[in-house]
Amino acid sequence: MPSVRGPPPSPSRSDKLAHIRARFYGQSNCPGWKLVQMQITSKHHTSAMDSSCRYPWVEGVLGNRRVQPFIHDTFVTIRHNGKEDVYHVFCQNHCRLPLNRAVGGTWRGNIVVMRSGKAIRGVVNMRLQDARRVDKVINE
Repeated sequence: MPSVRGPPPSPSRSDKLAHIRARFYGQSNCPGWKLVQMQITSKHHTSAMDSSCRYPWVEGVLGNRRVQPFIHDTFVTIRHNGKEDVYHVFCQNHCRLPLNRAVGGTWRGNIVVMRSGKAIRGVVNMRLQDARRVDKVINE
């Protein structure tokens, strides 16, 4: 699965760090909320080559870096009531990772889902109604 995230932005003094809410599917029996650290690059620092003004550092949330050192990511679009919402899905999948009991099937590894912004490039806080939609799609 190719990565759509792109390389991390180079650090700058004007960058800010923030935490945003994401949906986490791990070894527990039910999905939960996690705070993911995010780097917010300044407007003048961001070029057309950068992937986003808001870069999520999901490596700290996913864990199991010795077994699975890289992270797969993709976008998922959910249509509902004539609207479209885009979500950024980050995951690990490896035969030596523990079974993920929060999702149906035999997925091995953790999954993090973050909401993509509409007016803001990058990821934004997930809302409760987003979590309900994503939970339904992940378990189908």
